Amino acid sequence: MSMPMARSESVRQPRMRRSASGSKVLVSSRGGLRTLPRGEKLTPLHLEEPEWVPDAEAVECALCKGGFSFLNRKHHCRRCGQVSCGRCCKRHLFVHRMCYTDPVRVCETCKTVVETENEFFEKYLKALKKGLSVFVRSSGGLNQPVTIRIIDDCAKIQLVDKGDTLLDEFSVQSVVYAEKMSYNDPNAPKETTVFELKEGERYECAGDKAHVRALRKTMESLIQFFNAHHVRAQSMSKARPASAAPHQHAPHGDASAISSTQQGSSGNAGVSSRPPLADSTEP
Repeated sequence: MSMPMARSESVRQPRMRRSASGSKVLVSSRGGLRTLPRGEKLTPLHLEEPEWVPDAEAVECALCKGGFSFLNRKHHCRRCGQVSCGRCCKRHLFVHRMCYTDPVRVCETCKTVVETENEFFEKYLKALKKGLSVFVRSSGGLNQPVTIRIIDDCAKIQLVDKGDTLLDEFSVQSVVYAEKMSYNDPNAPKETTVFELKEGERYECAGDKAHVRALRKTMESLIQFFNAHHVRAQSMSKARPASAAPHQHAPHGDASAISSTQQGSSGNAGVSSRPPLADSTEP
């Protein structure tokens, strides 16, 4: 009588399979199935999977602090890697920023982060790839209609004229301020989106309401992705004593300050205390 062979414990390696288009590969990772560009080089807008907190180190839920048991199991959030209970980590959502092909488990803290990121990828990124037509006045001297678009690798945003001539471009990581502006000046546009870069360049954009709103939402998302700490540092220095402790549960990718970022970048919408860059009529 033959004895059954012992089952060997091995580390699960990611499995890759080329997609039908050939430009992407399907990667089976610990968090789920992901669709990645060939070579697995992500765009600046995407994130790698976070490091998971080891089960042995998780003695309580990261959110409600409840203990674990046979009935109250441990679950890893695919967005932040923290271990939470079934009640605090029951949501299954698409996480487009990590390229998951199917809905995956996320905790309650990351739910808002993921929903905001998904709105950007599903709506505003698609609009930006097609191009947003607005009238731009910039501190660099632009004062004309342009199309604002993102290039294929999602690393830079370009401003081009009607003849597709490149007028200006900047990194998606350089946006630090965005706001809906209204001026008392009767010659200024009734509604304008203003955004600024790390280098100090300032852009005022007016035009079709849908395009202007999509542009503002895009810039707010880029701030959340890359420079939330910039806005959060400014707001915290004013609103919180220096001795106060920061929030401990931070979603992977520095997107934990979505609410504070939105308040810091667009929460003061209304009549602007900043003057328009130049006198101009609405296009």
